Amino acid sequence: MNKILTIFLLSMLIFPMVSADVIIPGQSPIDIDNIITNIEDFPDYVFITVGSLMGENHLGMCPPRLIENGEIQGGYKFCELSVYAIKKTDYDPSMINELVELEDYKEYINSYGKLVIKNIEHYREEPDTNPIRHITNHYEIDLNKVLEEPNKKEIEKNYLFYLYTIIPIIALLIIIWILIKKYKK
Repeated sequence: MNKILTIFLLSMLIFPMVSADVIIPGQSPIDIDNIITNIEDFPDYVFITVGSLMGENHLGMCPPRLIENGEIQGGYKFCELSVYAIKKTDYDPSMINELVELEDYKEYINSYGKLVIKNIEHYREEPDTNPIRHITNHYEIDLNKVLEEPNKKEIEKNYLFYLYTIIPIIALLIIIWILIKKYKK
């Protein structure tokens, strides 16, 4: 009896942690790409993605990343991403790596970096019935203001959803029409 009670208590403690990353049944993730369209306008700056998990530093899940070619890379699905601009004269990649190991990179970012984009959406789950399958957010940055929304959003839809919805409705209407014709005679 003691073993059963111990196993039950352990499973009750472990189960919530195991199910944290499970996708809800009937939901599916949507691919989201985030692009800075005018990154080449700032040759004197380096752009870094900084993430936090519920306001805390969790570097394994939300590590700072250098933005190359304007593509903002996401992290763990619950990471809150922001983009900072750092002057190339103040940027030292080895220093950032050392600070990351010490989990003290936020002080460096806040001292030398300038927030240019915050609250970047990089993960979303939608119902399976939602036709949206891919979103591309385009950001045009300005060092004098902080963006919270993309300047342009492209949405790709899966139109097969409509096909799979319309065909059964048409078939149902035909069956109803045939039944009405049959019983009217």
